[in-house]
Amino acid sequence: MHEVRLGEEATQEPLLLRPLPSTHGVRRMSAQKRKGDGYERELAAYINENTGIKSERAPLSGGGKIGMAGGADLLGVPGLFIEAKRVERLNFHDALRQAEKNKTLTNSPEMPVVINRKNRMSTGESLVLLRLDDLLTLYRAYLLNEGYVNGDDRHSKAGDARGEELGGPCF
Repeated sequence: MHEVRLGEEATQEPLLLRPLPSTHGVRRMSAQKRKGDGYERELAAYINENTGIKSERAPLSGGGKIGMAGGADLLGVPGLFIEAKRVERLNFHDALRQAEKNKTLTNSPEMPVVINRKNRMSTGESLVLLRLDDLLTLYRAYLLNEGYVNGDDRHSKAGDARGEELGGPCF
C-alpha cells in the first residue's frame, strides 16, 4: 500500500504493480558469446563460398558445458575439426589443446585446427593454427595433385618449374 494525499486527507490505496517476467531457466547471452557465435556462422559461410561445401555452425557449439566434451564448432567440413575463436588475444597452445582434447573425446578422425580472427580483420585474414605434421599431410596432397611428387616414392622426380629437383626434406 502507498499513501495518497488529496487535499488535507490521506487515503490508503493499493499500488498496482505488474509482475516482472520470469527469468527462471533463461540465461542471457553475453556480447562475447554473440560475437563468437556470429564468427562461427560467418566462417561457415566463407568456407562454403570458397570451397563449394555446405558447412554450418554446430548447434550449441560455443561455451559448452563443464565436464562435457564439445564437438567441432563447424559441421560439414570433411577432414577438419575446427575450433573457431574470435578474440583479440588468444593463447594458441591452449586453443589447440582444447581442439585436440575435444577431437579425442568425441572420437573424431578429423584434423584439429584453430581459426582465429580479431576485430577489424576480414574473415579471409583469419589465422589458422595446426600441427606441422598435419600441415605436411595437407602439403603432400597438394604436391601430389600438382605433380611435384608421385605416389610411388617420397622424393620428387618431376622437379620444379625450372626443371630442377626439389630440395629440402622428403615428404
